[in-house]
Amino acid sequence: MADRLYAFQARLYYKDEESARLDLLLDRGADINSTVPETESDSAGYTLLLYTTQNGLHDSREYADALHLLERGADPNRVAADGMNFSKMLIAHREHFGRRAPPEFAQLWDWTEKHGIIQQS
Repeated sequence: MADRLYAFQARLYYKDEESARLDLLLDRGADINSTVPETESDSAGYTLLLYTTQNGLHDSREYADALHLLERGADPNRVAADGMNFSKMLIAHREHFGRRAPPEFAQLWDWTEKHGIIQQS
């Protein structure tokens, strides 16, 4: 439980140093597939990957962070209690953006296609 909370705190409070702090926690054994605690937000049960990707709609840098999580071994196949999974979320975000997706999203989409998470279009 503590590893889960610390991973989310590193992600939420230190945006300018987020990747370095997250890497430090992961290098020391924090669970990269931890989920948002039930009492912490309306995204309870979302993995760090889902939570980060969800926030990409508000801050495109979050897509780069999601890619970093995948490169570090985050499981893109986890399903949240509400039925959301990573590929569903990416497809919804792509529909939202249409042809005007930010570069960070395009890089994440390309990575997921290359790794078979999303079917190539």
